[in-house]
Amino acid sequence: MFCNGGLRLLPVSRAVFRDAGRIVRTGRTALRGGDALHIAAAMEMGATSIATLDALMAKSANHLGLRLERIA
Repeated sequence: MFCNGGLRLLPVSRAVFRDAGRIVRTGRTALRGGDALHIAAAMEMGATSIATLDALMAKSANHLGLRLERIA
């Protein structure tokens, strides 16, 4: 489903919540639940990059294999 401005809303599976929990529990990143959930959802949907202004989320996403998109 698309919203105004081209934002696409997708359902979040149980697997995404499980993967987000795993990201937080591993301790390899200092992410909290919300940011880990965003990254896990992006990865499940096949994203190869992510855009954020949060330096910790950017570093963690990159560490987990996502490329950072610049926000102009």
